[in-house]
Formats: sequence, C-alpha cells, structure tokens
Amino acid sequence: MKITEIKKIKNEVLIENLMDLVFKKTEEDSNATTGYGISKHLFHAMDEEIAERTLLRYYDGYILKKEGEKTKPNAFNLDALSGYLGFENFSDFSLQKKSTTKKESISLNKRLSLIGSTIIVTCIGYITYDSTKENCMIWVDNTHYETVSCEEKGAFESISKDMYVLENFKRIAPDSTYAFFKIDGKENLWYGKNSKGDLEYFTSHGKHPITDGTLKKITPYMIKNHIWKNYKN
Repeated sequence: MKITEIKKIKNEVLIENLMDLVFKKTEEDSNATTGYGISKHLFHAMDEEIAERTLLRYYDGYILKKEGEKTKPNAFNLDALSGYLGFENFSDFSLQKKSTTKKESISLNKRLSLIGSTIIVTCIGYITYDSTKENCMIWVDNTHYETVSCEEKGAFESISKDMYVLENFKRIAPDSTYAFFKIDGKENLWYGKNSKGDLEYFTSHGKHPITDGTLKKITPYMIKNHIWKNYKN
C-alpha cells in the first residue's frame, strides 16, 4: 500500500473519531435522543457555523452508518467541529489524538486491513449502485443542491431532481467583480430574504431554498444600495 493511501486512511479514521466525540458530547449536553434533536442542538451550540442539514447528514453517515449519507467534511467544517471540542483546529485535534491513543490503539496492520476491506466493499457497492434512484435533491451547506435517493433522504426536505437547478442554482456573495448582467442585458443575479430577513443572492431564478419565497431579479438600484455603492450602469 502506498504512503499516500495510508495517510488517507489514517485521516479517515481521525474524522470518524472526531465525529464520535462531537456527537457524544452533544448528546450528553442536550439530553436529545434523536439525530434531528442532537443536530439541532449542535447547530445552535456552534453559533450556526455549519448548516443544520449538513450536521444531520454527518450524524446519519458517521454515527448511524446510513448508506449513501457519509460525506467527508470540508476543511472549514473539520476545524469548526474540532473547535467545538476545545481544539484550535483539526490539525491540533489530530496531533493530540495521535499522542493520547497510541497505547490503546489496535495494531496498525489489522486496522488498515479492516479499513481496506471496507473500502473495497464500499467501492463495489458504489459501482453497482443504481444512480437512477437519486431522483430527489436537497439544499446543502446553504450554498447548492445535491442529488439523493428519495427513499434515503432522511429528515431533509427534498424536491424533485432538476438538472438545470443542480448545475446553475447556487447561493453566492457577489462583489464588484461579479457580472450582474449578461451581454444581452438580461439579469445574471437574483435575490431574496432568508428567515432572518437578511438578503441572499443566487445565480439563477426560482424559489428561495429555505423560505420558498420567489426570488427577484437584480436591479441597478439593489446593486448600488446593497452590494456595490460605486456601481454605474
């Protein structure tokens, strides 16, 4: 096995350990007994740094081991979850975890063999998975849609799969470099208010993923008063 593969496996083990500790602490602090309740408490305990839906996906994938729900957290989320446990970031968690678990860890060869077998089984399952079952979409990290199986969407609110929305509908934070209008003069940005009343911007028309309100077309007035005060049309 290559060194890079070994490092990748070790990192996956650390992420699993992190998830176990995070949700164990949250369960103890909240006295919640369901994945939804635990994720909701964690969402507020972390000052809403990570979307509640994303936390629930982590719980379903890493704690309940639900097939198709296990998604690897990005660097920001790993650091945020580590911070919830009192570490400076994920690197700090990794270093301290390695130093405190040496004596109680099982043989590395056995561990790698076990994880390797799991990876092989997962790969086989992925190859044989019928992607046509992913006919639903859920809003992820408050930035974009991802496809899921309608039967395995869990507690997430979902909508029917739409390839145009999947490829073109994103939440962004536009600035002075953004092309607010296309070459033909048509709008290239839409906006709407979230549940807190704050403005949010999207790259396509449609409904707000959370409030279900119809998004509005961007105007020079909105650009100048809410995005870029020096804008000139």
